[in-house]
Amino acid sequence: MKIEGTIIVCDTNKGLATALVLLLQKEFRNIISETDADKIIQLVEKNNIDILMLDCGQNGYIGDRSIPDFVRILKEKDPFLQILPLTNFSQNSMGLEAVEAGAYDFIGKPWNNGKLLVTLRNAHKMRQLTVALKQINAIKESFNSKNRFLWGISDASKGIYEAARKHSQSNDPLLICGQKGSGKELLAQQIHSLGPRRDFAFIKMDAAGLPEADFERNLAMADGGTAYIENLEALDNAKQEIILDILKNKTFKCLNSITSTKADIRIIAGSSKSASDLRESKSISGAIAGHLTKSSLRMPSLNERKEDIIPLSTMFLNKYCKKHGKQLSGFSELAKEILEEYKWTGNTSELSLTVERAVIIAPNGGQILPGHIMLSGESPEIAKNSINTLTLEQMEGKMMRAALKRNNGNITLAAEQLGITRQTMYNKGKKHKLFK
Repeated sequence: MKIEGTIIVCDTNKGLATALVLLLQKEFRNIISETDADKIIQLVEKNNIDILMLDCGQNGYIGDRSIPDFVRILKEKDPFLQILPLTNFSQNSMGLEAVEAGAYDFIGKPWNNGKLLVTLRNAHKMRQLTVALKQINAIKESFNSKNRFLWGISDASKGIYEAARKHSQSNDPLLICGQKGSGKELLAQQIHSLGPRRDFAFIKMDAAGLPEADFERNLAMADGGTAYIENLEALDNAKQEIILDILKNKTFKCLNSITSTKADIRIIAGSSKSASDLRESKSISGAIAGHLTKSSLRMPSLNERKEDIIPLSTMFLNKYCKKHGKQLSGFSELAKEILEEYKWTGNTSELSLTVERAVIIAPNGGQILPGHIMLSGESPEIAKNSINTLTLEQMEGKMMRAALKRNNGNITLAAEQLGITRQTMYNKGKKHKLFK
């Protein structure tokens, strides 16, 4: 499958330019051949160009501009453009100057096609990463520093971000629909923190598991703020009467009380069912469904926003490295592919727990490798319990056992996946009684 990227090839040697275009067309979607400096600037200004392969020529100039100066001009137009000057043997110093000016790297002639393609793929990934990080930082900075939500960079996430800003300025009840673990509570919390009720309490209540007395107590604590009701479809009749009183009359009456008091509470509810399903549900009264489904948001699943997986994984990595006192450089390319291709039935909750388990087992100072990623298909609840109840030593043994199983008992391959030496694998394996 071709990479969705655009490369400009600038080489006045028509033979070399043609050879480059033919080579790159096998790997990348769009290849443009252009040698005019002004036209290249226009292309960069008006289009989403990923990489420029820039021939240094015989004198190190393109038109009346030196190669380093031209690199600076282009980086001002698009800071994320990855530029690769093409140099001959005598122009290595020119290539270094171009890198100092902002080029990604320089490529000497004659080049090896295989190494050239690897460099281009890495340059393309660098552009994607830097663009993603800027977008995430811009979104994070626009939020209140408290209770930030990990939005991501996909179109779906951007849509939710805009909807959150809009709904944060309202006091009307709101329904948030979405799969389990998709981030409904975090979204409700962010809507609260962006709105006029931010200085008052945000109280989460589970409709399914909260006893009636605690339900009343928590509602009272939410006065002036926001009450988030999780699993709305599980709300029993007695609790429904209390919520309906708040929605309809702006009053609050305890289950065993005769009198009512004024209640200034915004109700946000979360449900795995759609708004239409709730309106037709026999477990929820039509009056409550009518109030809550007037305004609704749908939280997309993680599988609907694949572009968010690596940026979110990176955020979780930083979070859990801090929590567990680790220093890890990131994810290997194969580990990223595994994360991107996996079907996240537990959504962001499952991704978060998977990254935390990887951080726990990965050797300090290294990076996350495929062998550190446990994709067992466990539910987020089971996975969470396994993290909370296992010691680090038990987690280590579990990871080593899983790596050996994946590699049919091959100690060398299992050790490579875990990022440790074969001898370390053998010694630790004996301690965990993995070998007879």
